Amino acid sequence: MYKQSKTWTVVSSIVVLTLITFVMPEVIALGLLIDFVGLELFVLLLQVQLIAVISSFYRTYIKTTLALIGSWLSKLDPLFIVPDWETIKRYPPLLFHAVPGVVAFYWLLIFTI
Repeated sequence: MYKQSKTWTVVSSIVVLTLITFVMPEVIALGLLIDFVGLELFVLLLQVQLIAVISSFYRTYIKTTLALIGSWLSKLDPLFIVPDWETIKRYPPLLFHAVPGVVAFYWLLIFTI
């Protein structure tokens, strides 16, 4: 291991004593938890929690909203489809069908030119 300098020990002791005397008990418990498990593991736990919250938000709100928009666009434009990745690799021009209105109203562009 490495040797800690005396100033580092003094500074960390001052920080711990300040937390114990002036801060709320919840922060003291959080400081003790961070001291017990280590800062790297604590940050990893925060990242896992953030990923879980974001994925739950995505499944609940964003995915359902995109599904509603997709069903509305398919009613508006009968040629609107969202192909899967394998189909796109085999037939790249199908991407024109994934943009709403491009295929259905392309003839307007042709006749106006």
